Amino acid sequence: MGERQNRHSIISALLIIVAIIGSVSLTDRTIACDIAVISGKMTTTGRPIIWKNRDHSAAWQQELVYYNAVKPEVGASLRIMDRNNIWLDSEGEGDEFDYFAFAPVMSGGLNESGFAITNTTVYEDNPIREYIMNANVYLMEQALEKCQTVNDFDEMIAKFHATLLNFDKVISGNFVVLDAQGGAALYELWTPDDSFLLPISVRKFDANSLEDAPHGYVNRTNSNYFIQRTSDDRREERGHAILETLYQQNALSVENILTELAKDVCGDDIVAGETLPTKDPDNNDPNNFDTTYCISRYETNFAMVVDGAAEGESPAFTTFWLNLGEPSIGVATPHFVAAHNVTPYVWAESDLESTNPVDASTTCALNQMINDTELTMYSNNISPNLFVAMDSGIDYEVLLDIQTWTIPLEKDVIKHTYDLLEQYRTGALPEGKTLEKALYDLSHYTAGFVYKNYTNQSASFEAWHFGEPSEEDDLTDNNDIPFIPSFTQFMIWLLNIFSKL
Repeated sequence: MGERQNRHSIISALLIIVAIIGSVSLTDRTIACDIAVISGKMTTTGRPIIWKNRDHSAAWQQELVYYNAVKPEVGASLRIMDRNNIWLDSEGEGDEFDYFAFAPVMSGGLNESGFAITNTTVYEDNPIREYIMNANVYLMEQALEKCQTVNDFDEMIAKFHATLLNFDKVISGNFVVLDAQGGAALYELWTPDDSFLLPISVRKFDANSLEDAPHGYVNRTNSNYFIQRTSDDRREERGHAILETLYQQNALSVENILTELAKDVCGDDIVAGETLPTKDPDNNDPNNFDTTYCISRYETNFAMVVDGAAEGESPAFTTFWLNLGEPSIGVATPHFVAAHNVTPYVWAESDLESTNPVDASTTCALNQMINDTELTMYSNNISPNLFVAMDSGIDYEVLLDIQTWTIPLEKDVIKHTYDLLEQYRTGALPEGKTLEKALYDLSHYTAGFVYKNYTNQSASFEAWHFGEPSEEDDLTDNNDIPFIPSFTQFMIWLLNIFSKL
């Protein structure tokens, strides 16, 4: 027992040292994710939207995972997972942590009731609270397992520290949620020092309220009322400016969030009087821009957009759009928790069309595919953050070349997906298929379609055929077609008549 305690103490001390180093590094760099929530009252479809760009260059490996229901009335869930995260794990004896292990970390998800959630962490100066006690991920996991509505989430956070299991857990972050009843909100949450057993401090912004969200949207990076930082103000302002432009154009849609907001690398735009894409002083290439204060940048490893259900619609059609790489060069694909499965393209690496896909690592086919392309734009943007210099300058010329086919490819996928979903909403499913099967087949086909075209660097290497009538379907029984003779056949018939006269 003494040896176990000594090992536990040593590992804990090492972890604290790493945490302290990490907290010091935060003062020198901007480490931020971006999130937003949009009311269905302001979107082009009447459906609420939540969005996140995740920034963590050292953990570029991402996968989408299906989780079975914990509560049948809430249903199963889809979760975007980082399975490459190293943390302390236990040997199954109480809460004692005895060795380093890979502990998956969730960044956001959607459950079968149509409730979705994602977040950004608001970094604290106390490394113990930040790295050891922070329970933001745990809160999201609990929400996906127990919440059906935004009101359920309100009740959960109000009672969070009243549960004995949670008394020592720290919450410090911004969270966006939506549900299938039109609910959409952003929360600033914080557990103050020495306030265990007391309620979480909450500031809620209802996206449906003109007082909280005059134009129907709210966005944040990694700062809030409780912990105010200025290092990411410019990125939050950048996100707000893009959302405001889309609002003014009546263009708050999933397509524009994916292609305009999530992919933003600033270009030549000016925010707050300063040109954001500063030229790299160590590089004479005028097309090399520093993306530190842009939305899609050298540290961004995925973008997710959840397209919710309008009030009265079935949550089965709530769509989890996922771009599994740096969004500026990636292509998003749709996924559905009502399919009760996810395509191997988002969790396996090979044999993706077989009955036994190979999942031998913490990445997946779509994730690896986009990352390989990403490496053509940087000299180094995937090394661990603390000790290796990162390349924050994107090769803008290379990016524009890539986007000549990635953006049309993504827009093609979005259009075909929504055309088919509109059919499915009316009950017009493919013959012989349940809704569950139809949604899975659509997601799987789309992922394969993107993979084939992307790996061939083309928007048209393979044409879209899903949902189109097959060649066999085009063949109609000839007995049902009236015979209409051609002119030649008519003349032959007429000559035969005259020859008999």
